[in-house]
Amino acid sequence: MTPDRDLADRLAAADDPELLLAWKLWCERGVILPGYAGEIAELRRLKREWDDADEPLR
Repeated sequence: MTPDRDLADRLAAADDPELLLAWKLWCERGVILPGYAGEIAELRRLKREWDDADEPLR
């Protein structure tokens, strides 16, 4: 999975460095930190929705 650079900026702006670290670990290594599974799942869902929104209409 490649990191979404915009998402990292939004996470950093959210002032939660631990969540940013958890997201980076997921993107780079596929590791989910204990206690962040729900947040990572929600971020993955949002990222899929954003990616789907960028798909051209057929």
